[in-house]
Amino acid sequence: MEGQISSEDHFTQFTYTSPPQKIACGINHSICVSNLSTPSSYITDHTAPPVFGWGRNVYNICGFGEQVHQASIPTRIECHDFAKGSGIYEVSCGNNHSLFLRKHRHSPGGDVLGLGLGNRGRQGSPNPNADDDDTPEVEDIWFVESPTKVPITDVPIARVVCGADHSLALDLNGILYAWGMNNDGQCGVGRRSDVLVPERVVLPQQKSGQVLVAHMAGGGRHSMLVTAKDGSMGSTSGGKVYVWGCNSDGRLGLGHDRNELVPVLVESVQNTKMSLVAAGEVHSGAVDVKGSLYMWGLGAYGRLGLGEVMDVPLPRRIQIPDEAPVSQLALGIFHSVALAGNRIQSVYTWGYGEALGNQVGGGISLSPRVVSFGDDTKTQVLQIAAGPYHTLVLMENGELMTFGSGASGRLGTGNSKNHKLPVSLGSHGFATKLKQVSEEGEKAPTQKRSLEHPSERSLKRSPAGTSAPGGGRQSWEIARLECGDMFTCAVTWHGALYTWGCGARGQLGTGSLQDSWVPKVVRMPSGRLVKSIGCGRDHCIAVTYDGNAYAWGKGDKGQLGVGRNEDTATPKAVHIHNVLSCAAGEDHSGAICRGEEDNELWMWGATELGKLGLGEAQLTSADSVPVAIRSLAKSENSYKVPISLSCGQYHTAVICAREKDDESDRVAGRVWTFGAGWFGRLGHNNMENQYEPKMVSSLVTSIQSVHCGAYHTCALSYERGMMNDNGELTGDLWVWGRNRCICEHEHAKVPTKFMQIDGQPKVTCVATSDMTTMLVTAAGLVYAWGDNRHGQIGLEGGKKESPQPEIIRNLPQPPILMSAGPAHMVVYARNKAMMAWGNQSCGRLGLQEKRMEKVIFKPCLVRAEWGSIEAMSGADQDEEEASEAQKVTAAALATIGEAAGEDVADEEGFSSDGQVDQDSEEEDKTKENMLHAITSGQKVQRFSTMQMMLKEEPESNKISSLHKHEKELKKMVESSVHSLALVPEKERRLEILQDRVEKGIVHLNSILHGPVLKHSEEDRLDNEIQSKLSTYEELFQVLQVQVSYLATLSMTIKDEANAEVFVNVVCAIFADLRDSRIRNLFILLLQLMTSKELEQAKNVDDVFQPSSRVFRLFSFFALHRVHFEEVVHPFMDCHKVDEQGQPLTLMGAVTYKTLEKAQTWALEFNRYLESPSIAAKLKEQAPQELRADFQKELDAFYDFFKVEVVSAIRRVALAPSFWSFFAFCRESIKECQLVGVEDDEAGTEVELKIVEPLFRLFVNGIILPILRAPKKYGGREVGLRRCEKNNFDGDVIFNVCTVLDAFEDMTNKVSSKRLNKIGSRLRPEILRFLLDRISPDSTSTDDPDTTVTVQTFVSHYDRTPRSVYVPPSQLILFQNLVLHNVNKIRVQSGDLLDQACRKIGWWSEQFVKEAMERAEKNTEVLYRLTLQHRFFFTEGSLSICPASKCTVPLSLSSAAGSEALQRSEVALAQNVDVIRFLKEDNPNKVLEDLFRNLPPLKSSNFLDLKEELEGILKVCANEALAEKLSEGIQAVADFIETETSPEEVLHAMASVILTRNRHSRYLHSMLAGFSRLPTEEQRHAREIRSAELELKALVEHSKTMLLPERITERAKLESAILKGSDLNFLIKKQAARVKTKTKKKVVRYNLEQLLSSEKVLECYSLLDTVQGKVYVTFWSDDADIMVHVGLLEESDARLEFVKQFIIPEDVVKQLPFADREDTLGLPLEGPIILKWRSLELSKLLKDVPPAD
Repeated sequence: MEGQISSEDHFTQFTYTSPPQKIACGINHSICVSNLSTPSSYITDHTAPPVFGWGRNVYNICGFGEQVHQASIPTRIECHDFAKGSGIYEVSCGNNHSLFLRKHRHSPGGDVLGLGLGNRGRQGSPNPNADDDDTPEVEDIWFVESPTKVPITDVPIARVVCGADHSLALDLNGILYAWGMNNDGQCGVGRRSDVLVPERVVLPQQKSGQVLVAHMAGGGRHSMLVTAKDGSMGSTSGGKVYVWGCNSDGRLGLGHDRNELVPVLVESVQNTKMSLVAAGEVHSGAVDVKGSLYMWGLGAYGRLGLGEVMDVPLPRRIQIPDEAPVSQLALGIFHSVALAGNRIQSVYTWGYGEALGNQVGGGISLSPRVVSFGDDTKTQVLQIAAGPYHTLVLMENGELMTFGSGASGRLGTGNSKNHKLPVSLGSHGFATKLKQVSEEGEKAPTQKRSLEHPSERSLKRSPAGTSAPGGGRQSWEIARLECGDMFTCAVTWHGALYTWGCGARGQLGTGSLQDSWVPKVVRMPSGRLVKSIGCGRDHCIAVTYDGNAYAWGKGDKGQLGVGRNEDTATPKAVHIHNVLSCAAGEDHSGAICRGEEDNELWMWGATELGKLGLGEAQLTSADSVPVAIRSLAKSENSYKVPISLSCGQYHTAVICAREKDDESDRVAGRVWTFGAGWFGRLGHNNMENQYEPKMVSSLVTSIQSVHCGAYHTCALSYERGMMNDNGELTGDLWVWGRNRCICEHEHAKVPTKFMQIDGQPKVTCVATSDMTTMLVTAAGLVYAWGDNRHGQIGLEGGKKESPQPEIIRNLPQPPILMSAGPAHMVVYARNKAMMAWGNQSCGRLGLQEKRMEKVIFKPCLVRAEWGSIEAMSGADQDEEEASEAQKVTAAALATIGEAAGEDVADEEGFSSDGQVDQDSEEEDKTKENMLHAITSGQKVQRFSTMQMMLKEEPESNKISSLHKHEKELKKMVESSVHSLALVPEKERRLEILQDRVEKGIVHLNSILHGPVLKHSEEDRLDNEIQSKLSTYEELFQVLQVQVSYLATLSMTIKDEANAEVFVNVVCAIFADLRDSRIRNLFILLLQLMTSKELEQAKNVDDVFQPSSRVFRLFSFFALHRVHFEEVVHPFMDCHKVDEQGQPLTLMGAVTYKTLEKAQTWALEFNRYLESPSIAAKLKEQAPQELRADFQKELDAFYDFFKVEVVSAIRRVALAPSFWSFFAFCRESIKECQLVGVEDDEAGTEVELKIVEPLFRLFVNGIILPILRAPKKYGGREVGLRRCEKNNFDGDVIFNVCTVLDAFEDMTNKVSSKRLNKIGSRLRPEILRFLLDRISPDSTSTDDPDTTVTVQTFVSHYDRTPRSVYVPPSQLILFQNLVLHNVNKIRVQSGDLLDQACRKIGWWSEQFVKEAMERAEKNTEVLYRLTLQHRFFFTEGSLSICPASKCTVPLSLSSAAGSEALQRSEVALAQNVDVIRFLKEDNPNKVLEDLFRNLPPLKSSNFLDLKEELEGILKVCANEALAEKLSEGIQAVADFIETETSPEEVLHAMASVILTRNRHSRYLHSMLAGFSRLPTEEQRHAREIRSAELELKALVEHSKTMLLPERITERAKLESAILKGSDLNFLIKKQAARVKTKTKKKVVRYNLEQLLSSEKVLECYSLLDTVQGKVYVTFWSDDADIMVHVGLLEESDARLEFVKQFIIPEDVVKQLPFADREDTLGLPLEGPIILKWRSLELSKLLKDVPPAD
């Protein structure tokens, strides 16, 4: 076809690494693209962006017209052509010409317009008025009068760049074009003569095709490019620099001065991955993926930034201040400009002239210096550009800054004055971040834009193993799944295509005609990435991300569309462009393409029966090339824009949207069909064939997807916003066609709603084959019906067909993708597992484990080759390709060792948090995925894969970096220890002042020295406990700090009574879970107890039963008030609803079903009769008359469980600490290899069985306790006051009890038959929910032991004592329990635990009896024990216990030995051992060093590896590398001699990498934690100063002895302990009470009224009991608001103080802008006593009178 690019061309999807350039500088002019209508507002989406120019307009280079010679300020370029499509997208300036890239509206590319001089090919065309004998050198000067299109290619252009007098353009197929002056070969076309019309640059070739361009630049007389990563060449490809053109002064960086006429590799940096390049007049630069800058060329005037003047013929690294990573680079004639930095980026310049923009301007700067844009600017720099003599900077708010030589008006300042410092030109540029201002002058939320057009971002290339083009999914996850007749295809989100099954007609696309029993990757031309796939009977059509289509397989009917009716076993280009989607039938195919006006439908292949839609006249032969179906566009129907299609055996269906719909709305439309009409499959109410597309008029609902079987059609409807809990679109299924295929008695000639499933559930996914249909309901159930001759719907026993839907069981999780072949089914589930069943002949199922049976009736795992480490690394390639890519030259080997050493030396340290090259970020994700894969048990299989892992191992994980950070951490710890040692001295003065206060207030001694004890002399029990309280405090402190004592004790307890005591005391010791240290200590206790419980368990069913101590403590942890919002509220908040008002919680759903739907549930009929509402009916009806109602309600209960209960559970969002503990449990269970954890017949349940114990924790420990106490967990105690208004009695509670019964039955080993229907569905759902959440990321949070270490240091700056409260009966029983087992649990004889226990001693039976009697009578009082968490001050040591991982004194560590006794004899810092150091135990270090330095190896065994290393040694000129090679050869020889397998060595090397990665994360966490200690130290110092002032005031007050009588009376009444700051606090309270009686203008509200009106949502629990007497008072204090909360005494109308605090002015101003659901807790600091609705509080504050 005309204008068609041949299939031999090398294509690639768009890969450019930098956004389009919105500013550009020439020698005398500048141009910019804007998106602003005013400085504070953007232009509308449908308005073309304005283009501004300024400077000298010679040759009309700015486009102002010939009569305008110069513009001294930014002036808009008026041009009608600039408004077409989406307008101007990118600009570039040369010395005498300008180029503009104009975007097509729906394409990532466009066409190029030129302005300026046209001589010598600058405008890409010869002089239209030239004489025949004119040559470019002597022709008359000519230029274009208005922007003129440059005739390059029909393929859209992606990027354009100007050199001084030549240009470069890159199209969407990866082809690079050049035109213009070419004296030195700067156009790269292989000759020196000028290039008058665009010609293809001679790009270097690689095995998969030409190199892919990631970035390019044009200089004075040379050009440059950086290659992009090619997925087919592995993750190490890309990032190489190629140069061509003039090489004088070494500007090409090749080490010589010869010009190059075609691109040549810069070998000296070929092992450094570059991301961008820049070309100046006589010098060049490049930036690598980590932001390091390299420069080379002429060094005069300091333009290279070396710190000295010298020429450099090879790339040399340049240091930017603070080693800031460079993100942009621009070069002029005498100066260079770089944008560098992390979160905040700065402009750096160096070289000569005014264009430097700093104080050196006009002089020489030999090294980079920062440019200041004013002290008050906080706006980020967006882009930079450099002309020969000036610099232009674009800020993110659209402001333009310029500096340099002002001649010719090039600066745009309105004159020709030079400016050495930046000058603003106003907001004429392109903005990405804009704060808008309302008419009232208030700032509105920031509005953001992107430099890139959305269509371009959607087609960005995604390297192997990284996050893919859509949805934030992992690259190896499956995005598309299709089945052919006897083969299967899967496409990953990265764009990799895998096929397996029959290959007889080449349908696998691998180049082989052999069958494949395992998935194999299909090599697309030039490494193109696949977006979607369509499978016919024996052929495939694939659409790539650049909009091209490829086909392979059977082609006898022209179904491939490649122009020939013959088979092909490799992908061939289909003759269409801008393809959006495709489909394939038995022997015909179709595609939807982006046309000039809108989407178009193209069809090709067999024409019989009209299935191509070409009309009745076109039935004679097959069409081997695609033909556009014009009848749709000509239709008068508004639904005529094709958006989706499906091809059946003899018919085709297309979904069309309306013309007026926006792209975002084109997700659904109406259905058109054509082809064979037998059985009514077309839906036109007849059985006639249809030869052209015709709308299915009776189907008036919007359709999101359509699916063609052989004799029937299915369509899934679309309703905006209708989704299931996983965010998947849901709809109704409509069917028509053959009766047997749609579960009907008669053929359906028109669409009929499918109603054959109970409850008529919504559907998320549909798949059809010849005679079989499969669907997934919104709740995740999978149904199938139709043909079963090959077991494709899972029915055994010889049943050949199912006329009704059958549930497909044994699936690990609900499918998100599925496809059906004539004899097999394949699904891809939410847990990323692919399952298949049916006929497995030819390997079409691709099973992980081969089976002997021909027919597989139950779903079995498919071998996930796409998830292998090799696939993630890009190393999964053919040996032929690998060998071609791995040729090693002696020159390359000579630089390998140096490059590697330089990288290590220069790039130590943790990676920067700033802006990183996108490709680098994606590769980081690849490494993370591979580490997770190794962690989960995958094996590295190839040497080349291990090489890639080692080469791309983060610098922070390498030994040198780890040792560096270990030293840094050690210094931080030592510094922290010395700081802690000074704390007691700093607090000593406080103790002195405290003592003075106590001695001074003589008449309050009885109050100040403790509580008033109300006991008689005969109360021996209380006296005895009081005498031992201090020792109990020592004991409990030891147990809290060293959790291994409790963990060991838990395993010695055999009887239930002692177990109850143990649990109660442990819960008391760790009651304050709000404290991060205590919370993480408790998690460590749970982990240690779990390990010990698993040691004693034999069967997985024995783990975490309700009798388990781990289970009881976990339930306490989960239902602690600190977790109410995340654990209890998702189940019990009745007021939480969705946008449609439907309840989102379990209790909300029960209440709704009970009160609104009048449902009553019971599992047994007799129980049903006991419900309040049914009991009332029994007065009028006999019990048997209600049995039908009972059955109906029971069915409704089943549906409720399947949908609402599952949904409520999946909405629970537990804290990371829960999932971290669950992940620990799962891994521990795996390691124990308990009985009951085995594969079942399908091989899919093993993972679910492993999480069975976690299921018991979740259900028995969280759900059941909540349901057993709905009033407690659904009311004010958990912060759900509003829910108390609901009726928690009657049928609501009755139904809750029924739900409780169902859950309790489900946790039993043997469920009742009636509940099997529920348990079989819900139990796997909860297991899958847990399995989903327990991913490798679950352990990515800081380990609890690391947090404990940091928090232990932090806690020593906290003076607040930690108290626990325990009743006497528990103190006595627990002491006897510990003492009875002390010999089993102590670390060593005489340790702190042993001492405390012996000191307390045994409690006699008399005391035990007395204590139990008090407990039974409920007359016990709680004893407060103050635990000392600042043990370093007394013990003088800190250590990590190897057993418990806790940070403890040396005397409590299991590794203490004699060291604890000698600690006082050594330096203080040596008594602190809290750092884990990495042990260098790496027997394969020699191979590891070699693998890092060598090019990719092709060997697969040690014999070949030895031979390959010996071959490399022969040509190696590097002595250091040669020595390593010799050592490596000897190591490999040893492996051969000892018969060690490569798998063993690779596994050991992978384990070392994992260990380093874990240690790096540990160090990062510890460094971050210890970096916060100086802040804590400062806070402590402020607190000390404040406390001293308070105590000094108290000392002065005590001298007068005039404490207020009100305080002393209340203190005596309540036996209050008034010491130090507590006494001072009461004095402050009294002062505040007096203040509220002043005459200030106040506003006062009753707390009870505020709560009932829901202005206040929650209040402090003590206020809750007296809320009717509590008043909240507001008054103004300057601009702040004072708030007083107090009790109003009715007798004298006085306020008794409770709390007084302030609402600062800035908070008051922000309140009106809060969202409707926002809340605010007051006071802002300290414990919250009132939780307000923000907007309601704002309204109240408006009524507060201003201050006088």
